[in-house]
Amino acid sequence: MKIIQKQLSNFRAGKKFQKGEILLRIDDEVYKNSLFAQKSNLLNQLTLLLPDLKIDFPQEYQKWDDYLANFEISKSLNIYKLFYDIKSMEATYLKYFITAPFDGSVTDVTKSKIANNWLIQIIFAIF
Repeated sequence: MKIIQKQLSNFRAGKKFQKGEILLRIDDEVYKNSLFAQKSNLLNQLTLLLPDLKIDFPQEYQKWDDYLANFEISKSLNIYKLFYDIKSMEATYLKYFITAPFDGSVTDVTKSKIANNWLIQIIFAIF
């Protein structure tokens, strides 16, 4: 399994890139599945609350029923404990994509192996 899923083609001196362009994409499959599992857990918890809401808060029931009917696992959420757990996971998930913070070009690339791990140093120039 490859850890680096995508990279700016041919990192080498003189290679140009634009702000926001994905420079590296790290394999996110395991983390993305964990995030979706947490969202699914939230959906299950909310679904379990619906019968109680219908009895105890009938005026609020339809709002929650509509929310659950339109629930999409791939979109951001808005509920407290699980919400903050999921928001944290979403923030970490974004770190699996390394994007260019500015327009520029690659000026130097060095690759070395240290204790069976590759260290890649990329130096950029800003336009």
